[in-house]
Parts: sequence; structure tokens; C-alpha cells
Amino acid sequence: MQIDACRLPIQHIVARFAEAFKFEPLSKISSGTLVATIPSEYVETASQSLTDKGIAFADIGRITEGDGVWISKDGRETYYQEIHCEADELTRMWELYPRDSTSSGIDQKDKR
Repeated sequence: MQIDACRLPIQHIVARFAEAFKFEPLSKISSGTLVATIPSEYVETASQSLTDKGIAFADIGRITEGDGVWISKDGRETYYQEIHCEADELTRMWELYPRDSTSSGIDQKDKR
């Protein structure tokens, strides 16, 4: 695959959250994005259908022969051939903002 990361739509709220918590939104798993491969002759139809329903759409790349994924961003290309969960932004954020495993996330004073 060849992906142009600059063409990926990032919602305003996601960009603000990423800035506030200092993470790369394109490296975050489960970010509410659906990626689908569509034959080139159907891209315009898919774009129109999604746009008509108010769903953000972007043609971000191409399927190519070979293994792995090439992602270009800001003039740099990065090649990925394996999954590296430890490099995921969610993993990094858990390390930056650890929670006590006994904590329910509710302040004890708020339980009254």
C-alpha cells in the first residue's frame, strides 16, 4: 500500500485533543476511522454517497504490489512491514498518564 497521510481527514476535536495530550492522532488505534479498499472505478461513486450522508471521505492512497505499507507525510516516506503495538499512541499515553489499578476513576468524596 502507498498512503499519503496528509490526505487523511482529522476532525477538529481530535486535533485539539491530540494537541492537548501531545499525541500523534494518526498513530492512535480505535480513532473512529474506517479504511476500505475500493476499486478505482468506484471511488467517485463512494465519495459522493458518503458525502451525501455527511460522512467524511478521503482518497488516501493506492494498493500496490509487494509487502508492507509506505506512508508519506511532510515529504518523508516510512515503510512498515510489521505491526508494532508498543509504538501505538494509546500505549504511550497509558505510560504517560498511569492510573492506580485500584482506582475506579471516581473521587471518594464524590461517592457520598
